[in-house]
Amino acid sequence: MSRRLGKSAALLVMTLIVYLPSVRGGFIWDDRLNVEDNQTLRTTEGLISTWTRLDENIHYYPLTYTSFWLEYRLWKLDTLGYHLVNVLLHATAGVLLWRVLAALAVPGAWTAAAVFCLHPVHVDSVAWITERKNLLSGAFYLGAMLAYLRYALPDRREGKWGFYALAFGLFLAAMLCKTVACTFPAVVLLVLWWKRQRLAPGDWLALIPFFAIGIGMGLLTIWVEMKYSGALGPDFDHTLVERLLIAGRALWFYAGKLLWPYPLMFNYPRWSIDAGAWVQHLFPVAAICLAVALWLLRGRIGKSPLVAVLCFGGTLFPALGFFNVYFMRFSYVADHFQYLASAAWIALIVGLAAAALARAARLEWHKMVVVAAVLLILGALTRGHAHSYRDEKTLWRDAIGKNPDAWMPHFNLANRLRIEEQFDDAVIYYAQTIQIKPDYAQAYNDLGHALLKTGRFDEAIERCRRALELDATICGAHNNIGIALLEQGRSDDAIERFRAATECNHADPEGHFNLALALHRHGRPEEALGHYRQCLSLQPDHAEAHYNLGLILQARSDPEQALVHYLQAIQAQPNNAGAHHRAGLALLELGRGPEAIRHFQEAIRLRPGWPVALLELSRVLSSHPDE
Repeated sequence: MSRRLGKSAALLVMTLIVYLPSVRGGFIWDDRLNVEDNQTLRTTEGLISTWTRLDENIHYYPLTYTSFWLEYRLWKLDTLGYHLVNVLLHATAGVLLWRVLAALAVPGAWTAAAVFCLHPVHVDSVAWITERKNLLSGAFYLGAMLAYLRYALPDRREGKWGFYALAFGLFLAAMLCKTVACTFPAVVLLVLWWKRQRLAPGDWLALIPFFAIGIGMGLLTIWVEMKYSGALGPDFDHTLVERLLIAGRALWFYAGKLLWPYPLMFNYPRWSIDAGAWVQHLFPVAAICLAVALWLLRGRIGKSPLVAVLCFGGTLFPALGFFNVYFMRFSYVADHFQYLASAAWIALIVGLAAAALARAARLEWHKMVVVAAVLLILGALTRGHAHSYRDEKTLWRDAIGKNPDAWMPHFNLANRLRIEEQFDDAVIYYAQTIQIKPDYAQAYNDLGHALLKTGRFDEAIERCRRALELDATICGAHNNIGIALLEQGRSDDAIERFRAATECNHADPEGHFNLALALHRHGRPEEALGHYRQCLSLQPDHAEAHYNLGLILQARSDPEQALVHYLQAIQAQPNNAGAHHRAGLALLELGRGPEAIRHFQEAIRLRPGWPVALLELSRVLSSHPDE
């Protein structure tokens, strides 16, 4: 037992060491949608809706989002906690893999688990918080496999149904984290066939509940992916033959990356698929030929290679292109797609190498040197690759450097720069995105917004109009054009654009706010009033809408209602000096001088030396000397 604990601890320590560069990493890409800006993590109602609504998050993986919900209770948005949990889950999966392989008497079981823990293709899954679904699902999957082997393989059958129930519970948990685990019952059948002469009817019957859950949840995920995740459109319009070509090439790609993990990148080139090119047919044909050859040779070389290859390909099946997966609009392959499947291929390669070393190496320390060298190389590669994930800009720049023709990293880097108000740099990367993907409407709109922020109004209008030509549903382009027109003093044209924005998307608070602002500036406060209120009905904490609505109400000699909105503006934006000043004026009108003094003082604290607030404060103090 102590030796087993020592080896488990070694896997954990090695994993922690190689992933230290990513532990202090920030949020990247979908992390903001899944964690940082995910309102379902904030409340108990959000947790309930995560389980009861299919459209609440990007995917219906409720157990994964529950883990984020629990962590938000512990460390809010401190990324250290999320990253540490990812690393610990990966190490746990490695320990479980070791125990599964040991139960199956696979040569070099611990070494295979160590390779799994340290292999650089798994950086994508471990260093990216969003891929918690891979790690949780993988750990539950391997736990379920270990429990099922305890149920199915031993000669002694005491308590076997307890292991069966445990396996089913862990499998269900894996499915609720990520439905790639649906391949579990098929893999179990392959393993049982390998370990026995033949499969018994009871083997099939025992797995019927697993197949039912796997198929049902798998179909649900396919539907959610298309309905809510955006896995539809021209990027996914492939014939069955084309999907076979994608799958065949992907199989060899993944196997190759496990054998030679260089170069690794977040966004691999998206292949051009041509069913008329005979060379592309070689990939699926070669994969089929390999499986057939291993089947024919099973009497001479054993079943192990065939089972490992089938487990590898079968576990990859959901991510081979037969089903629409949103990420495939950028690339048909990704390192995180093969997280679970890699275990079978690693076990095969390490097992063959261990058997060869057992015959070739004269002394035990010779084997240890080889194993140590392999693990050191893999660890160094993983540690180096993990540096790329320390923040979003580093990740996208690394992806661009390795795959400069990919539009996605250019676009995402531009978005990050725009959020950080580095608009001139954002313009450069949006322009490069359009150069690579000239039909991408959203890039034109976002480029227009960045140009707007740099004061290049005519160019902004031109880019946003192009966005609408490509996709009339990009309602934000109307808003951007309207803002540019308003800045140019063309109020009437701006108002028409903002009206178009609200008609395009009635539920967009910014459209109503912009229209209200334009009407307000154009001397039409009564019309503006309704749109400010519509904005607030959609976004109750919109500080500027509350403030501007307060201005109109105060001008209409309604200081009481104006004060309500000024206070709500302050609640939404405590550092709003203007709202404090206006609240003070409203309070003076209502005869509440002492309260007005406190707001004037806060306005001056936030904006030191503000003449207007100082004048009002001095006047009210002269009327209330005791204050």
